[in-house]
Amino acid sequence: MIGRAALRLAWRGPGPWLVLASLFGWAWLALPGLPADPAMAHHHHHGHTQPMGLTAWLAMLMAMAPLVLRSEIAFLWRTNLPRRRWPAVCVFVTSYGLPWLALGSVCTLLLAGTSWAGSTLLLGLLGLAAWHCSPLRQRCLNRCHSMPRLRAFGFALVPDVARFGFRTGALCSAICGPAMVWAMALPVYHLAAMLAITVIVTVERYLPARRPAWRPPSLMSRRELDWRSLVVQPVPSAKST
Repeated sequence: MIGRAALRLAWRGPGPWLVLASLFGWAWLALPGLPADPAMAHHHHHGHTQPMGLTAWLAMLMAMAPLVLRSEIAFLWRTNLPRRRWPAVCVFVTSYGLPWLALGSVCTLLLAGTSWAGSTLLLGLLGLAAWHCSPLRQRCLNRCHSMPRLRAFGFALVPDVARFGFRTGALCSAICGPAMVWAMALPVYHLAAMLAITVIVTVERYLPARRPAWRPPSLMSRRELDWRSLVVQPVPSAKST
């Protein structure tokens, strides 16, 4: 019952476009030999496989981000005039991608020509689990629930939306980036790891805010899921110029 209601809500407004963008990302990610960067392609080099490169990083971001950004895109959709919706979304998406592009570029350079051993991957998984339990990560998640006040008219809309996108990208890269880096370093099973990460962070994104504290990740009841945030957060009054 709740699942059907959530799907109906997610299909309103920009929902179909976000679903198509995510499907495009998954199709891109599933292409045979996707890591097309010559220096980062999967191949055997002295018995080791190379990690995924920047091309695959961008494909992972395309697959995951549309589902996570449902509230933010719907917020822009509802708070802008019809003729300003797509320009606002384009500015938001571009600025959102900047922190992710920086993180992916750094990780690609650090992982180039290296292959993580099983023990290193296990230590990385333990560190990732500690990060998911940390209060700092919960603070970042809580910040994602707040929507800024955007000026609705004039050129002031562009910097407002750009700041909104960059802030959201920085928060999301802090929340999800470590898990994506770990998946990127895997010698195999990138797609399965990315699918699991996407499911976790998407559900997590729509959970209500919680008090920051050290605690193990817990499954919350269906009643606690913020299904209405799949449509749009409460819209504050827009400033005018």
